[in-house]
Amino acid sequence: MQHFVVCLLSATLVAGCAFNQYQNDISNNQYYEKQIYADANAAYVGEWSAATDIGIRSIKIKEDGRIKVCLAASSGTEDGKVYMDNGKPAIIIRTGAKITIVNIDKDFLLLEVYGKQEKYHAGLIDAACVPSFKNFD
Repeated sequence: MQHFVVCLLSATLVAGCAFNQYQNDISNNQYYEKQIYADANAAYVGEWSAATDIGIRSIKIKEDGRIKVCLAASSGTEDGKVYMDNGKPAIIIRTGAKITIVNIDKDFLLLEVYGKQEKYHAGLIDAACVPSFKNFD
């Protein structure tokens, strides 16, 4: 029983830290301070989709480092950009939220979003996001 309580408290603490980091990133928004990082040959350039806790999310990453994020359920979009974080490419959304690129493969993009990993698959864009990506120049 003690082991269960310790595990539960640890999970709560980790979730709380991730939420606090998210709140800190939003309140101290560094989007305009971060220099965009362009790499036309980067493996992450392209269109990606994943089933997330809040629904199907699609991401388009352009060669110039600009990003468009679309939530299929609402067809709402948000802009972002690739930037360098300690020598590695990372993502920042206009709200200030930061996303770590964990792994890149030709078929998938693994991102860490405040303690949760999301696996995005190449080219499987939800129909609701196609118009947003088509007009993303």
